[in-house]
Amino acid sequence: GYFTTIQAGINFATAGDTINVSAGTYAGNLVIEKSLALKGPNAAKSGTDATRSSEAVIVPGASGAWSEMIQVKASNVSIEGFTLDADNTLLTSTIIGVSGANVDASEAITAYFAGVNNLVVRNNIVQNFDYSAISIYPYYDNASGTVVGGTANSGHVISSNLIRNLGTYSGDSAFWGLGVLLYNNAYAQVTGNTITNVRTGVQTGNFWQASPDSAFDHKIADNTISVRRRGVFNNLFYSAATGFPVSGNTITGVMNANETVFDGILVASYSVTAAHTNNVISAGDVTNPCEGYEVWNSAATPAITIAGGSVTGFTKGLFLNNYEGYNQDSSTGASATVSGLSISNCTTGIEARDSASSSLHGPIALAFGSGVTVSGGVTGLLVSNSNVTVSSLGNAAFTGQSGNYATLVSNANAVDATAATFGGNAGSAAT
Repeated sequence: GYFTTIQAGINFATAGDTINVSAGTYAGNLVIEKSLALKGPNAAKSGTDATRSSEAVIVPGASGAWSEMIQVKASNVSIEGFTLDADNTLLTSTIIGVSGANVDASEAITAYFAGVNNLVVRNNIVQNFDYSAISIYPYYDNASGTVVGGTANSGHVISSNLIRNLGTYSGDSAFWGLGVLLYNNAYAQVTGNTITNVRTGVQTGNFWQASPDSAFDHKIADNTISVRRRGVFNNLFYSAATGFPVSGNTITGVMNANETVFDGILVASYSVTAAHTNNVISAGDVTNPCEGYEVWNSAATPAITIAGGSVTGFTKGLFLNNYEGYNQDSSTGASATVSGLSISNCTTGIEARDSASSSLHGPIALAFGSGVTVSGGVTGLLVSNSNVTVSSLGNAAFTGQSGNYATLVSNANAVDATAATFGGNAGSAAT
């Protein structure tokens, strides 16, 4: 059949149908309660493809704070090839987004109901929302709407989208602007997206159940992310949760006067293992205090791993601490193993800090594998205060620091630097 609104097509369709949407502008807040494929004219072209044809543009049907434009309440739904825009130019909102657009909805696509699996969001342009582009956050019972928490779900694919211009710095929704939010055991592949001018690129949170599909390769990988506050927030995994690998992402900081700090990747509150591999992280034009990698409140066993890739231009290239990561005390402290990471032009290349702000003084443990390089900046390695262990530097190479290659402050623990090099000189030859 042919319909003048997308919701009418959704209502008419039977489970498993494909709804093809022609180019044009469609105003309406959609609810999808059956398995189906929603395809726009550019379903086969990435969000950044310059050859995209005329768009099927979905905009909100009404202006409302904290409103959702597309609610997904069923498994096996795909949304591909659209422009999803929070700014319906026929409506007036009191919320002005970071690009100057009128914001008429807070979220583009949401899956807030339990039992939703295999949501595919691919090849779309998503722009001008103040809270998030895509939120998968099982929270409600599908039938009753009561709060049930987060039954683990998986199979979600968020891929090849252009996500841009999210957030606002005024009103009740200030200081959000999330590209992708995965919460309450929502396992997904977030891959190949271009995420630009958002506050946070990808955020995970509150995972305590294992992925229900061990064959599904959940990950945050190969995204290009330009952000004002944080590239990836890999957060809160405990009990039986399966950690989220973060790999091959290119993250660049964007200065914004409303922000006071910036970090490329923050790993926080982890008691399971997670690998962070071959990410390329740059501070960009950010002049605020900033960290490339920051690790806080992470268990010693199994430790977080950081391998390969690079960090450039930060106040601290890699920062382990027991307070500053969340401005909150941690008895767990922070532990990580680093190998093959190239750190350049950071004021302090690596700092492991037992924070003076901490009263609990959770232990800080940093282990070096092979191939770590730290070039430029002022200090190569800073070990701060007593409850920090850096037992060996491996074969790390420190070059070009204007101050000390390594500094220990109020820390009497031994550090084996015999295999490391400092300005080309072997640590074993030092006296």
